[in-house]
Amino acid sequence: MRAKEKIPAFAYLRVSSKGQLDGHGFERQSGAIRSHARGRYEIRDTFKDAYTGTEADRPAFNEACERILKNGVRTILIEDMSRLARDSMVQQVLLAKLADMGITLIDCSTGEDVTAAAAGNPMLKAMVQIRGVFAELEKASLVAKLKRAR
Repeated sequence: MRAKEKIPAFAYLRVSSKGQLDGHGFERQSGAIRSHARGRYEIRDTFKDAYTGTEADRPAFNEACERILKNGVRTILIEDMSRLARDSMVQQVLLAKLADMGITLIDCSTGEDVTAAAAGNPMLKAMVQIRGVFAELEKASLVAKLKRAR
């Protein structure tokens, strides 16, 4: 019996700023993605951004998308939706971009194919959008808390 072939994928990791490069964010995200990928996905490369989640134009994310178009990988794994975006409008822009390019985005915290959910079922699309709203709310709450602490 032949073992099931793994799906080739890229991992995408993001922290909010260069100041977080010395933290454990990339390590935590990589561990979560590897754990989810085990037995299902073959991670061919990892792309890391130290860039705000409130903007869609990010160097490593853009590079991952460009490389995907050239090499046959069609899947990107993220730890969770907050690593894609911390702004609900940016999330929608990036999901539309991925869908237009035929790229599957997997949220490793839920195992969900986010691009399919956002495109195929109105209720699932709404749930993806709601998660984006909560990622944005979480960021705003963290910023406010840090501002008060300073």
